[in-house]
Amino acid sequence: MDHGTVFKIGAFFCRIEQDFSFDFFNLWSNRVEPYLAESVESENMITVSYREKIFPEKRTFLKSESSGFFASYITKDCNDTIYFQYIRKSNQKVYVTFSAERDYREICLLEDNTNSYRVFPFEYLGQIIPFSALTFKILTLHAVLMEYDGKGIILSAPSGTGKSTHAHFWRDCYRALIINGDRALCGKKNGIWTGYGMPWCGSSGEYINRDVPIRAIVVLQQAEENEVRLLTPLEGFQRMYENLVLPQWDKDKVNQGLDLFDDMLANIPVYLLKCRPEAEAAAVLKREIDKL
Repeated sequence: MDHGTVFKIGAFFCRIEQDFSFDFFNLWSNRVEPYLAESVESENMITVSYREKIFPEKRTFLKSESSGFFASYITKDCNDTIYFQYIRKSNQKVYVTFSAERDYREICLLEDNTNSYRVFPFEYLGQIIPFSALTFKILTLHAVLMEYDGKGIILSAPSGTGKSTHAHFWRDCYRALIINGDRALCGKKNGIWTGYGMPWCGSSGEYINRDVPIRAIVVLQQAEENEVRLLTPLEGFQRMYENLVLPQWDKDKVNQGLDLFDDMLANIPVYLLKCRPEAEAAAVLKREIDKL
């Protein structure tokens, strides 16, 4: 571990430098160990390091997201370095600060006030990695990625609609593997759109280091009856756009992500599954998937 910890995510590598890697690796080795790789030199490399807090006071606001008592703030300085901060809203206390440079290839932990032995910063890092992945033509969707009969299936739905419940019907009834219960990492492998596992899975706790050719994207919608239909590419785009994980403040990156998704939609069918929260809904979808 002299050079830190290196692990592989899909088609790219991530090197966590020694100062950052020691704590989280000892505490969360089960999360990272399946993805470990030999120390490699590759153009497809992201580096994550730690240094004392050094960043300019004057920064341009880009975006904020709020969740309960906390918020994430994203800003940039005059050198186009991006800063990600996790803050308690009531007193503006900063818990974590990351910076990202060089097309999100160089990520640095600047501040950690969580007393979590780097566990929380590692979890928060998972919110930045999708932007790095775009550099390597890898797109991230907020969705469940599962494998059934050698086919990759992406299940997408607004939070609380039941995508995890539906995925568990597939797991329990048809022995499907849930590769990731929250994020679908997608890129081309030998010209075929492929879904990859990653060690960040939201609150689902479900992740496997595995890749599978993607055969279908499924949008779930609550309804009184179980019914599935094939969407047009335009309908698929409209239904899925909000689930694309893109840096909305970066026009070039957004366009890159949209180009990738257009290519996905040209090669992968998108279905709308109107369904009830019951196993029969999985059976209805399975009959359609079995035709692929």
